[in-house]
Amino acid sequence: MILAYGSSLVSIEMQDKCWYDQVVATKPKSPEFLPLLLLGNDAGLTYIRGLTEGFDLVFVDGINRHVVVLDALTRSDTVMMHDSQGTVFRKLQYQEMVVGADVAIVIFNLNPPQPATTVLTRRKDLANFLVREGGILED
Repeated sequence: MILAYGSSLVSIEMQDKCWYDQVVATKPKSPEFLPLLLLGNDAGLTYIRGLTEGFDLVFVDGINRHVVVLDALTRSDTVMMHDSQGTVFRKLQYQEMVVGADVAIVIFNLNPPQPATTVLTRRKDLANFLVREGGILED
């Protein structure tokens, strides 16, 4: 479904080879989907920083989320961060001046035990849509 909105999808697993093996075994039959196993705290970030093209959407889930999100915002207008409650999101709020005032922050699923998902976007139309769909806009 995500591929309907873009030309390709790259999935980078940096923590768990078993999870990566499950993703590869169940991946869509599409040449546009590229799963990568790059183990290590900074391996994915190093890979992304080495690319020259930007992204339509970056979805972040895993270690060093706040660092990856801040870096991703230099390459994309929209970044989604999974499991964003707790210390990860507080670190992001702490670095708000780096995120910038032009970035809307919309949060979904604030009821534990469900993990929260945070969307950071420079697209006001997308932020408005997400709020209409039940997201909470952070001030």
